[in-house]
Order: sequence, then structure tokens, then C-alpha cells
Amino acid sequence: MGPLAADLVYRTVDAVRRFDRYPPPEGRRHWDADAVQEAAHDFVAAAGFAARLARLVASANDEESFARVMQTAVRNHFRMQARRTDTGAALRAVSHLLDTDDAVIAAPGASPTSWTLPAYAGRPAYAGTSDNLVAAARSVTDVRRAPWSQASKRRSPIADRDSLRRVVQAILAAAEAPVERSQILGAVLARFPFVVTRPVLAADDILMPPSQPADDVRLQAAEIWNQLSDNERLVLGCLHEPVRSIAEETGLSRSAAHRASVSARAALADLLADVTDQGQIVARLAEASGVLRRRGTELFDSASSDS
Repeated sequence: MGPLAADLVYRTVDAVRRFDRYPPPEGRRHWDADAVQEAAHDFVAAAGFAARLARLVASANDEESFARVMQTAVRNHFRMQARRTDTGAALRAVSHLLDTDDAVIAAPGASPTSWTLPAYAGRPAYAGTSDNLVAAARSVTDVRRAPWSQASKRRSPIADRDSLRRVVQAILAAAEAPVERSQILGAVLARFPFVVTRPVLAADDILMPPSQPADDVRLQAAEIWNQLSDNERLVLGCLHEPVRSIAEETGLSRSAAHRASVSARAALADLLADVTDQGQIVARLAEASGVLRRRGTELFDSASSDS
């Protein structure tokens, strides 16, 4: 990587961390030039960087488009790092609940560790689909968030203990068999999708596929995507449906689904006002939103090795 590319990486990392308000690297109290360089070096040192850089160069039409796709790559890197950290925290919370809930037991002799309700302890490990477990998690009503202040330096809890306990027990009751911890975590994260920082990587696979050049439609769709909130991205592909259906598809409450739908429509009207190819851009955004919903149960992949 030459000096011009290195300078672009440094400037892009600095811009993304400021715009998205990411915390400084672990062990540093604030962002300074050294912290920016450290974050940039982590980005460059990530596995597959050389191939990714070659792909970015090939997909760009000029210096401006290269800068834009570089920004997307850096933003993905930041979010993937946050995802790993947040998923690990969620795994620890679920593990603690499994270890301390008297109504749940570890399945005898199971490897990797599986958990079950006592009535199903002697059965073979769960071999059904994750969809059944997710549906059970989403069927639990009166779920309450744990008390938490936005000013707190700690991560937002998944939910209050009783709510999380009822969700986990519903998952195990639906399985009627021992369930691996990673499967339980996957269903919990699908029920509470924003406990883990959602990366745009899955969506960008469609918005800006590596095998195709970054044309104007893809670039404009990616720019609009990055200006939307998490909930707005989640509902984009089902704005034509009633609120009840949107809530069922996304796992949001009806009120949250309604608010996200209203704000998403307003955001699209504003961001697309002076844009050509509106239909193509909306279609790509809807497709990316669908990917995000379908992959909801895969958010725990990076933590499954800790099971």
C-alpha cells in the first residue's frame, strides 16, 4: 500500500469514528492521532485486507468513488469489531442466566454444552430448525428492558432478568429437547436484534457486490443506507405491509415498528427527492433490508466458538 492509500485510510478512519461516534481503541481514554493510527493499522492488518483492497480498486471508477467505497469498508470494519464485542457480552449474559436459573438444567453428558427443561433431559439434542426457536422467543409477551441510563459506560442489558428468563424457557419448551447454548443465543438475539451492533456488511454484499463495479445506483443506495437508523433499515423491505406484519417480520414491538415505518418513509422521501433511478435504489435498499432480517439468527456466529 502506497503513501497516498495509507493517508486515505488514516483520514477515512478518523472521519468514520467521528461521524459514527465510536469509542477509542481498548486501553485508550480518548481519540488522538495515535489512536487513529492504531485503529487504521487494525483495519489494514485484518485478514484478507490485500484482497479487499484490490477489490475496492477494481470496483471504483475514479478517486471519488474509491474514497466512497473505502469509507464503506472502514465502517464495516468498525461495526464488525463492535459486533464481536457486543455478541460476546450477550453470550455471557445468556450463559449466566442458564447457570443460575433453577428451572433450567445442563443436559447430562451433552457436548458441546446443551441446556434443557428437566422434562426433556433424557431426549436427544434438538435437531429442528432455528425458525421454531426464534418464533418461540418472539411469542413471549410483556418483555421489559432492564433499567439503564444512556450515560452509562456499560452496554445496554438484553432485558430485565425475568423477561430474559421467560424467553429462554420458551425456547427450551418449544424445542422439547436439549438445545446448544449457541442456538439459544441465536434465538435470543433474533428476539432482541439490537443488543448486538448490526453491521452493514451483510447488506453491502448486495448493495455493492464485490464481483460487480460500484455503479451510481449501488453507491447512492449505500450512502442512503448509512444515513438510516437500525430500525429504519430493518423495516425498509416491508413498508407496504400493515404494522402488525412488520412487527412480526422484524421482531420489533408494534409501536417501534410503526415509528420506524413512519421515519423510514420520511427519510426516503427526503433522501430521494433529487435522485434519479429512484425505483432501482429503493429496490436495492429493500433487498438489503431483507438480507438483514433473514440473517438475524446468524448474529451469534462470531461468538459460537466461545460456547
